[in-house]
Parts: sequence; structure tokens; C-alpha cells
Amino acid sequence: MSFQPRPQLQLYQYAQQLLTADLARPRFTGAAEAFADEHGAAFVEECGSGSPSQAA
Repeated sequence: MSFQPRPQLQLYQYAQQLLTADLARPRFTGAAEAFADEHGAAFVEECGSGSPSQAA
């Protein structure tokens, strides 16, 4: 089996996907934190705080 280099376009697409993923995570996290800050108290009033997390 011989090595078949990928076309250059695929390398650029791969780099673009990595960059998009790197940018998407902080945007999502920031939006989730803002949503929790804005609506968290009302959620606790409506549903309660629940049990403490057992996650590690």
C-alpha cells in the first residue's frame, strides 16, 4: 500500500474545521454562562436546586 497524499484543499478544509471548533467552544460556553446567569434563579425557584452533583 503506497502513501497517497491528500489534495491541498482537504488540508485547508481540515484546518478550517479545527479553527471553527476552537472558536465554537468558547462562544457556546459564554452563551451558556450568560443564559444561566440570566435565568438560573428563576429555574431554581420553579424546579428547586435538586441534589448535589456526584460527578467527578
